[in-house]
Amino acid sequence: YNEEIAAGALPCRVPKLILQPVVENAIKYGADDKGHIRIHVRAVKEDDLLVITVTDEGNGIAPEKLERLQKMLRSGENTSIHTGVHNVHRRIQLLYGAQYGLRMTCGKDGGTCVEMRCPARVS
Repeated sequence: YNEEIAAGALPCRVPKLILQPVVENAIKYGADDKGHIRIHVRAVKEDDLLVITVTDEGNGIAPEKLERLQKMLRSGENTSIHTGVHNVHRRIQLLYGAQYGLRMTCGKDGGTCVEMRCPARVS
């Protein structure tokens, strides 16, 4: 595990327990072929936006499953067992608006990246 928190992101506030389900998923599903788990958390402030990414170096998500998860995030409807990801996404959107929330991607060589986008609020 390592984290990289940019100085501009340090004073930004986020909802309680917003990272826990995402990091938990990285631990549960992010192991590589040898069973090693490497997680990287990064937070940066981009103008009025706080972007937090949780990346693992595991095998990634199968393309079909990733598409279903991305569709779930776009539609706002969850008909899967992935309640943690859905709940974090919906909490962010309910608090800040539909333009915020989660994005999920996978690299060509594996690994999963979950990006959280919230307004950069300091008070």
